[in-house]
Amino acid sequence: MTTTERPTGWTRPAFWIWTAAGVIPLFLAWMWFGLSLLEEMTEHCRALSAQTSMEGWGALLGLPPLLLAHAIGLFILVPIALGSWTSRARAVLAAVCAVALASVPGVLLAQWFWSGQLFAMSASAANCGL
Repeated sequence: MTTTERPTGWTRPAFWIWTAAGVIPLFLAWMWFGLSLLEEMTEHCRALSAQTSMEGWGALLGLPPLLLAHAIGLFILVPIALGSWTSRARAVLAAVCAVALASVPGVLLAQWFWSGQLFAMSASAANCGL
């Protein structure tokens, strides 16, 4: 296919169907991230009494699944996008934007679920009464 040909067929609808399908796994990844931060915050006081700390555990346990979910989304969408857009750069940009777009409802719902504290939960936010 030359750069002047316009792709046709199933690839463009498939791209948007896969984008929409990615909202649920990305929401679950954001919820896992929130759970890991909550674990860090709630266990920090207990860790301090044992002369240790929970700082960083939320990111250590929450970020890899979150990043993996986004990477899987890109792994699925980039090949489909390459069949949908004439330019390779536009296809990759479309896939990156689609994964970001699919992540927005997930982060907003997780933020709502955690009462707006998704990014505020951490060991430093723990009220240990010290």
